[in-house]
Amino acid sequence: TVFNTKQVDFDGTDDYLDCGTDSSLNPSTTITLSAWVKPDSLANYQYIINRAETYNGAYRLEIGNDVLYAAFGNNTTQINAQGDHNMIVGNWYHIVVTYNGSTIKSYVNNIEIASTSGAITMYQDTGVSTLIGSPNSLGGGLFFDGDISQVGIWNSALTSDEVSSLYNHGLPIDLTT
Repeated sequence: TVFNTKQVDFDGTDDYLDCGTDSSLNPSTTITLSAWVKPDSLANYQYIINRAETYNGAYRLEIGNDVLYAAFGNNTTQINAQGDHNMIVGNWYHIVVTYNGSTIKSYVNNIEIASTSGAITMYQDTGVSTLIGSPNSLGGGLFFDGDISQVGIWNSALTSDEVSSLYNHGLPIDLTT
């Protein structure tokens, strides 16, 4: 599922998109999260994609402090992967995180930057929304500061070839200005 094919500018204070609670956005064992992002700040952790009202919720994807961070949880524990991304404020980056039920892989601009093993069944809370740009619908900081485009969530772990294909498809020309 691709949510926003248009560029959305988040102010880092209180802006976010609520994608709803549809069960297709809440897989239990395999998932891919993808987005093009252009951060206006990297000083603190900022949520790109999140389906978790608690720290150990289903999944979240964050950037900040020169780290790309992905976590998958069962509401009690979580597994996570983090890797240095060396992003520069104001530049566009393609971020993809896959989880195949046993390994998390994180990519920035088609380069794998982290891989972590661990098995977990993701939390299945049908009342929690999938959010873009926010830690949760309750607020509390860590909102994304910058632009996000072409968010995708799959209920499968894309292969490295599929990640390459997404990256090579590129960012729409009207968003690069």
